[in-house]
Amino acid sequence: MLYWTHYTKSYLIGIGGAYGHGLVYQGNNIIGRSRVFQISFGINVGGEGYRQILFIKSEEAFENLVSGFPEFTGQAKATLATICASGTPSFNEDVALFTQLKGGLLLEASVGAHHYSFKAMESTD
Repeated sequence: MLYWTHYTKSYLIGIGGAYGHGLVYQGNNIIGRSRVFQISFGINVGGEGYRQILFIKSEEAFENLVSGFPEFTGQAKATLATICASGTPSFNEDVALFTQLKGGLLLEASVGAHHYSFKAMESTD
């Protein structure tokens, strides 16, 4: 499970970016840290902050996620304060993604790419 406690997205007209960081859990144990970077192009303006949690079904799906290859996305969203209407796909056969909006003002219809990184925690043994 990946949990990004801080995820921020901001846009100028036509291009935007996002950054998030958080912890990676296996069972009840923290096994590492994760970062996510996003670049998007489309009709978009504004910004928002949110948290995300990503449940991963298999070790293979986790390895694919942090392998360094970008994941391509498409989104349609309108955010006002803490009210949000979103058309972001959240499930496939290997993962389930849930988002909690913190706040913002955003209008977005975009395509883009995500890049995920993983750094294992050093053992204290």
